Amino acid sequence: MGKYDDAMYSFLSDNGRFADLFNGAVFGGEKVLQADALEEGAERYVQTGAALGQRVGEAGKQKGQSGEPGGKDPKAQNRYRDIKKHLKEGTGFSVVAIEDQSDIDYTMPWRIMQYDGLEYERQIREIENGKRCVLSQDKENISYWETRFGQGDKLHPVYTICLYHGTKPWDGPKSLEDMMDFGAGGKLREALFHDYRMSLVCVEDLKELAVFRTDLRILLEALSARGDKEAMKALYKSEDFRNISAETARTIAIMTDNTQILKKLDEQEEEEINMCKAWDEIQQEWEEATVNAEKKGMEKGIEKGREEERKEGIRIFILDNIEEGKSGETIVEKLCRRYSLDAESAQSYYNMYGASV
Repeated sequence: MGKYDDAMYSFLSDNGRFADLFNGAVFGGEKVLQADALEEGAERYVQTGAALGQRVGEAGKQKGQSGEPGGKDPKAQNRYRDIKKHLKEGTGFSVVAIEDQSDIDYTMPWRIMQYDGLEYERQIREIENGKRCVLSQDKENISYWETRFGQGDKLHPVYTICLYHGTKPWDGPKSLEDMMDFGAGGKLREALFHDYRMSLVCVEDLKELAVFRTDLRILLEALSARGDKEAMKALYKSEDFRNISAETARTIAIMTDNTQILKKLDEQEEEEINMCKAWDEIQQEWEEATVNAEKKGMEKGIEKGREEERKEGIRIFILDNIEEGKSGETIVEKLCRRYSLDAESAQSYYNMYGASV
């Protein structure tokens, strides 16, 4: 993950904000997801091929086929969902997940289909392992057919949204169909192709931010104003930004590349920050820095001017003495006394202004 994805991941891991994103972006503000009904779910899937291979192998053994059940186990590959939670619903639950994107991924529908498929595979393995655990209490030799997923077994549904918070308009595919090259196979497509659509939420397309009820709304407002200094300044001075959590302020600063706010947060230990006050302090620091820079520039200019005047005085002094017939040695001695120069510097000035006369 990059810094933007990391910041958003951390921010949305909170149950209240997680539920608020679904409720606001998908359901128009209706409280379909309750924060207190959410529980953490492991984001990692171990994809080895062994689980499927073993199931096929066991089935082959039952039919009297030869060969090792499932063959050799290939190297394991971990697959990670960005954020996954369980939504409690009575005695059951649903799986709800967010895939967080700061950049456009042109494989996104396939990726989400893969993650959802891995979740269903995990549930199937869990059901089969549960059966095996129960049967092992009474018998030693347990067949694949006794533990396999059966007619009465059910899976928990998976609901995934892709949250895109990049600055470029999303021009990637929104479904598996968008990724296909069907060629001339129109009838095959019509009869057999099953599409897999993803639920895409683009931050830039969210207009009715009032439907969001947590400080997620404040972050979304800041994202909608990024790149516009005046709009961002107006937000910082609004009532909503008077006192926000340091976590929210830090997320906003990271997502909008505001290094000055990050510096302010690093300097303080308070749990809340007044963004209006912080912005005023930053502007004052900028103004003071500008004044100091201008002052230093003026001082350097004056100093440079004085040096130029001094050099001009030395030039005229040398020329006047040459006109009066003074020798070079005498002029150098007089320069040392008059301008408090060492012999080497005086000789250098004489060579510069008097040698060509």
